[in-house]
Amino acid sequence: MLNELKKLVDENIIKEKVSMADVTTFKTGGIADVVVYPNNIDELKTVVEFFHEYKSEYYVLGNGSNLLVSDKGIRKPIICLGHNFSSSWSYNSSSHWKACTRSFAKNASSSHYRGAGIGRC
Repeated sequence: MLNELKKLVDENIIKEKVSMADVTTFKTGGIADVVVYPNNIDELKTVVEFFHEYKSEYYVLGNGSNLLVSDKGIRKPIICLGHNFSSSWSYNSSSHWKACTRSFAKNASSSHYRGAGIGRC
């Protein structure tokens, strides 16, 4: 499955066997099998659509603060929306994330509306 994803996005954003201690602010946790670090909304959309196409469950992680991970690690893929990604979002006065509205609102069947944890509009 990862080889297929690497055909769709820059393979440098896909990391395997990632120590969650390197990702969380508590510096704890075992190994995550796969972590994807999208740099922008287009990469995020591609990754989410890919996981939905393969019916693969996944986790969405922000900056890793206030998160405790078991020493047993994580088997499901993780989409990590850290500092690099957050710079591509902007907040407007109507309390909506512009990138969220632009990319996901046009598709009511998108993961955003199915509760995948990507923004809240």
